[in-house]
Amino acid sequence: MVGRSIHDVLQDAIADGKVPERILLSFAILIGFTGMGVIYVGIYANPQIEVAALGTAMESLVLVAVNMVKNIRRENYSIRLLEIPLSKASTSEEAAKLLSTFFRDTWKKQ
Repeated sequence: MVGRSIHDVLQDAIADGKVPERILLSFAILIGFTGMGVIYVGIYANPQIEVAALGTAMESLVLVAVNMVKNIRRENYSIRLLEIPLSKASTSEEAAKLLSTFFRDTWKKQ
């Protein structure tokens, strides 16, 4: 069995992160439009403050989903950055040293 290249492994990891990202974006769009509709109904069609408040609460869920998508994209970007030090390594010990340096520098910034 031929081993997979670093590029292929990292691309698979990024592709795995794309599915939850798309699901979260779909939910954000669905909840966003539903929340706007509920706010409209609560203000104009059937003026009730409780209904408008419910729509506002739904809109706040959009912010949670968007924040989670932002975190997934940040992780995907970090995975892409891993390709640089790994492609420079010629041995497994050198790769481990480069990875530990990379993670130490990356997590120190956050």
